[in-house]
Amino acid sequence: MSATPAPQQGIAVQGSGVVTGVPDRLRVRIGVQHLAGSVEEGMAVVGATSQALLNLFTEHGVPTDDVQTGELSVYPQWDYSGNHQRIAGYQVATTYAVTLTEFEQAGPIVTAAGRVAGDDLVVHSVVWEMADDAELGAAAREAAFADARQRAAQLAELSGVTLGEPIWISEDSSPVSPSTPYQSRIAQESVSDIGVASGTTQVRVTLHVVFAIG
Repeated sequence: MSATPAPQQGIAVQGSGVVTGVPDRLRVRIGVQHLAGSVEEGMAVVGATSQALLNLFTEHGVPTDDVQTGELSVYPQWDYSGNHQRIAGYQVATTYAVTLTEFEQAGPIVTAAGRVAGDDLVVHSVVWEMADDAELGAAAREAAFADARQRAAQLAELSGVTLGEPIWISEDSSPVSPSTPYQSRIAQESVSDIGVASGTTQVRVTLHVVFAIG
């Protein structure tokens, strides 16, 4: 959230810095979604398919610590035809967040999941991340401060005053991770190995700085 400095004597500016790096892990949100006539049937199907997915992750060498169970949901599906609404079935779904450090695993895992889950497979998102972006953050912070000082120096020159030292600083920072959403539902017969490319990821830092007037 942007911070606005309190009114005071000085030159208030905003500086931005963006640094690009190569992501070192891939987080895949994948799950199962099944429409059944009863909650019991839906839970049974999703439970069995989910366990098959967990076994698949293990078979592909994904450590158990890198697989996190997400949400489990059960929703009635309503039929509004006719004069009265009625429950036509129940949609049961569950998701897993799978973190991969070996990117070449992604395609085969999604492909195998399609064979295991069939039309019940849901791939929510594929997001590239960095395990540690501290160095990128420091570099972006330096760039943001240099940008802020340059802006303040120009304003001081235009105003005919001397630029002093910074007397107030506030920081906003946010990682910018590109995501690659897949088709929300993938039919079993159409699944093939899906290629992935890491590209780059960014860390953005914004500084709000007030410089004294010398």
